[in-house]
Amino acid sequence: VIADETMLGKFDFDDGSKKYSYIDNYYDFLGFNFGKEVFNDKNVRKAIACTVPVESIIEAVYLSNAAAAPTPLNPDSFLNSNEVEPYQYDLTQARKLLDDAGYLLKEGSGIREKQLENGMQTLSFSLLVNKENEERCQAAVKIAEELNSIGFSINVEKVDYETYLSRLEAMDF
Repeated sequence: VIADETMLGKFDFDDGSKKYSYIDNYYDFLGFNFGKEVFNDKNVRKAIACTVPVESIIEAVYLSNAAAAPTPLNPDSFLNSNEVEPYQYDLTQARKLLDDAGYLLKEGSGIREKQLENGMQTLSFSLLVNKENEERCQAAVKIAEELNSIGFSINVEKVDYETYLSRLEAMDF
């Protein structure tokens, strides 16, 4: 039987059964909608990367049965380069990157904003996830909590898979 780690609690291993862990080519990633102006700023994207609690998500959501990867390649692949440094979880660095990008905390709101030629831009967006993937939903909630803690206003939007796909295709995320 092939099962992911979140299903293994249903099996009894006292009967001599064995389990083997291996890294496959499945991965989850946080994708940006570059049609949204806020994501055109490299410092904002770096700040988000520094705010994602990858190790915490691996431990709590994937029950320590996942591997962090700075690229979409399998971490064990010979194609990987040691030159690609993953972003480390660092809220201080994330705040500095947002300050450098001109996003400052609005007094009394706890949300960062930046003055643009056509008005104020708030660090506000939704994380779109398909509700059928419980692990992805849990990871999105953790990411939103962390981003909210440094001045973003994030909403996790859980939708059915068909809506998820149509919204991705329409760049409505």
